[in-house]
Amino acid sequence: MTTRRQHYVAQMYLRAWSTPTGKARQLWSLRRGSLAPFRTDTKNVAVERDFYRLTESLPDDIKWVRSVAFAKKGNAELQKLNEGWIDIFEIFWSLQKLRDQFPKSVELIAELDRQLIERQENYYSEMENSAVENLAALQGGNVSFFSDDHQAVAFSFFLMAQYFRTKKMQDNMQQQFESDADVARFNRAWPILRDIFATNTAFSIFANRATAPLQVVTAPAGLQFITSDQPVINTYAAFISETTPVKDAEIYFPVSPTHAVIISGHAAYKGINGKELDSFRVHYLNQAMEQAAHDQIFASTEEQLQIVGKTFK
Repeated sequence: MTTRRQHYVAQMYLRAWSTPTGKARQLWSLRRGSLAPFRTDTKNVAVERDFYRLTESLPDDIKWVRSVAFAKKGNAELQKLNEGWIDIFEIFWSLQKLRDQFPKSVELIAELDRQLIERQENYYSEMENSAVENLAALQGGNVSFFSDDHQAVAFSFFLMAQYFRTKKMQDNMQQQFESDADVARFNRAWPILRDIFATNTAFSIFANRATAPLQVVTAPAGLQFITSDQPVINTYAAFISETTPVKDAEIYFPVSPTHAVIISGHAAYKGINGKELDSFRVHYLNQAMEQAAHDQIFASTEEQLQIVGKTFK
């Protein structure tokens, strides 16, 4: 059966803010513009029908992707990886062309259509499964896995995939284009761009891990970290206009109500791994998450959402 309800925030991630209710897992949610938090199942948030469905490219789309996402004098290995993304997507586009060649083959058309709908959904599911142990370590305050190069590369990519896979990122990127033709081309190319941008930024995180290390911080008693439908954010971009270019990055990723990841070279976070933040800093990070959210913010309790809910408009 084809998976049509596709999540752009992993349910396995939101599980940390949820509690079991029968067979379901529920968390507290607040929609932008509302003052009333509500409880809901994790399966009902950050989800859209056929969100990851692939559409056929046109001849100039790949050339445009390279012009947008490839640096002219970029790292050769990085460009090789990104060419690999293009090769993978061209295989799936060829499937769509194959489907069109056999209009009377009902079973073949159904199977190819399922592949086009589920390709990225299944890909993200596999990625989430591979990150379970790393997330559990971070939720326990342990960052030791990041000292292993292989695990550091894999988790850096996982992290940035969570950043770019969301509805918020798709809409923000789309809004940069004005004409119907440019928007249509972006929609066709975004599945490739999403992976290429994740690869590029993950490479930066890995390459700069000595000066901007991955650290885990904790919330003090009585306070919790919230999260949202944009769970990985750049705090430097949280409080400015979405059209303002931001050159630097400080990655923030809450992994549970009590623990959060910071990747930053800022002096304020130097040597802070494993330490408890003061209440001012927790409020600041929650406000940054609220500002960066697309449509919903999430917490494990109603009270935590009421603290920031008045400004979530």
